Amino acid sequence: MRRWVKEEQIDVEAVYMSFARQILEALSHLPLFLVMDGSLPVGSDAGVYWSGTQYK
Repeated sequence: MRRWVKEEQIDVEAVYMSFARQILEALSHLPLFLVMDGSLPVGSDAGVYWSGTQYK
């Protein structure tokens, strides 16, 4: 995955943002919640936070 994202000829934002936009527009009439998860340790001095959306 990392090699694909780093590839200069691939516009990652264009690929993912169009997909995300379509999903969010389709669910725009429903309440959406931002869900955030805690930190996952990566190495000795870094962490990862992730977030997503939930509907229903």
